[in-house]
Amino acid sequence: MAKAEIPAQLKTGSLVQLTPTAVAHGGALVARVHNRVVFVRHAVLGETCTARITGAGPKQRFFFAEAVAVTEPSPDRVPHPWPAADALAASQDSPAVGGMEFGHLSDATQLEYKTSVVIEQLHHLGGYPSDHSVLVQPTRISVEPRSHWRTRMHFAIDDQGRIAMHPHASNALIPVAETPLADQRINDLCLWRIDFTGVLRVDVAVDSEDTVLLMCTVPGDPEETLARLKPQLQAAFGTKLGRSVVVHCTAQRQPGRARGTRPQDASLGTCASVQHLHLDGHVLRWTVGPGGFWQIHRGAPEVLAAVVRDYAAVQAGETAFDLYGGAGFFAGILAHDAGAGGEVITVEGSQVTSANARENLARRGSARTASSQQTDIRTVRSDVEKFLARQPEAGPNRTPDVVVLDPSREGAGRAVMEHLVRLAPRRIVYVACDPASLGRDTGYLREAGWDLQAVTVVDMYPGTHHVEAVALLEPPQPRP
Repeated sequence: MAKAEIPAQLKTGSLVQLTPTAVAHGGALVARVHNRVVFVRHAVLGETCTARITGAGPKQRFFFAEAVAVTEPSPDRVPHPWPAADALAASQDSPAVGGMEFGHLSDATQLEYKTSVVIEQLHHLGGYPSDHSVLVQPTRISVEPRSHWRTRMHFAIDDQGRIAMHPHASNALIPVAETPLADQRINDLCLWRIDFTGVLRVDVAVDSEDTVLLMCTVPGDPEETLARLKPQLQAAFGTKLGRSVVVHCTAQRQPGRARGTRPQDASLGTCASVQHLHLDGHVLRWTVGPGGFWQIHRGAPEVLAAVVRDYAAVQAGETAFDLYGGAGFFAGILAHDAGAGGEVITVEGSQVTSANARENLARRGSARTASSQQTDIRTVRSDVEKFLARQPEAGPNRTPDVVVLDPSREGAGRAVMEHLVRLAPRRIVYVACDPASLGRDTGYLREAGWDLQAVTVVDMYPGTHHVEAVALLEPPQPRP
């Protein structure tokens, strides 16, 4: 059979008119041109636009494009808050910065699109019927604020030492300055005025106590790089340097490097963020070390805590597992509800973050409340699948009443979900940052007879296609 010829309009670089009809997972919308699927970014459903073809999928079965012009804007389109990321203001010679591909959509439209993706993944990958009551009417939340929400930013460094970001699917670097994504405390650092020559990447985070942590990844000796940067940092931050502005230099990890040969890190100040959460009149505090995970939207911890706490419904004296527990965020909340006689086991694979959890959840730790002072909290550094494989034969004698899991983007996987089915908690709360992983993993539970009781779609990444979702699942029969 002869290979079908690709229409000239679909050659890379060509311009084509199209009208998207569906939302795809990953930030693009779906359109058809000459009966070929085109995934187009920066477009709006039902809006006809001119798009430039940017590439093709395997065997040219589908194509990629970016909207470059719109004749009659949709009512759902709004002015982009960041010109550097606005595809309609970009050109082939000056592409848009990636990372804010939904900036042209109203808040209501962003939430609608993201909800449709979560529902689609639960249906197609999870196998839940489209008329399932939860899929028909999920709970939806837009987290405030909608601008200057990121408490953590990641910047590459260009060949002139400037902080920079990449266009979508490109290795090119575009220098950036103030952004509507970054918490204003990060913008106020004016990092674009500092020459970071010799640095590969800058990660910046601001915590609940207004301390800023700058982590510089370097190719060589961290001590030498820090000494070279120090005069500029002193000029930029003055007496704040080493106090409310902490700088940490770490060597780039090299594959295959022998143990013990990696250069020592170098710092100015104490390298840890402290994050707060108000809960029933208590203030819980978590220390998070450099590189440790914490939610990037400054309003997200409060919202996620409320949803997870409601779904988990931990009763006094119960046992709860907190899997992929990080610095112990959910564990602190679960322990508060389990109280004296209750038990919480938090499992985390990262050495640094697990150590943070152990400190935060110690008997007099800052993530405990008066209600959880007598709760038995165990912090376990382990791969989650290996930990679950040992239960209940090793470790605690009680199987979990409630399991909360918050895996990274790739999800938990079949083995973990099958272990949870074997342990038979009365409910599982799955916190997902990737709808496809949520669909796959909840599908494993559905195969075992579990049912989806509730889903909350949380739009806590404004201006981007990313979305958080929290799902509640229960076994087919109540546990005796």
